[in-house]
Amino acid sequence: MTKSLGAALFALTIAVAGLTSTAYGGKATVQGELGKLVKVKKGETLVFPEFQMTFDSHRHKSVAAGQSSPLIVYLTFVTSKRREPFPLTLDVDDRGTATWKWRKYRFTLVGYDYNRWMKLIVR
Repeated sequence: MTKSLGAALFALTIAVAGLTSTAYGGKATVQGELGKLVKVKKGETLVFPEFQMTFDSHRHKSVAAGQSSPLIVYLTFVTSKRREPFPLTLDVDDRGTATWKWRKYRFTLVGYDYNRWMKLIVR
């Protein structure tokens, strides 16, 4: 598939779903499926029928000497009802696991490589 055809198909998918894309303009997207493990790389947008989630970055929190530094996950959501990007920041414990809810969805972080990718299950 050519890049322009891929971009056109993505734009059509977004238009049909009534969403505004934070990833449109050449950034990669990953199609999500509820209940299935998915790997999303930094900068990629995970696309579901009702929302999109872009994995912006990982960071570590500054802590006192001797304390463990939790992972901080930066995400951006876009929905059909709220067309402007909605940023979300999460602290992940030092074991690298986290479960959080956003709207009616439950996200489980199953694994990650710092600032490169995350594996998630969305239910």
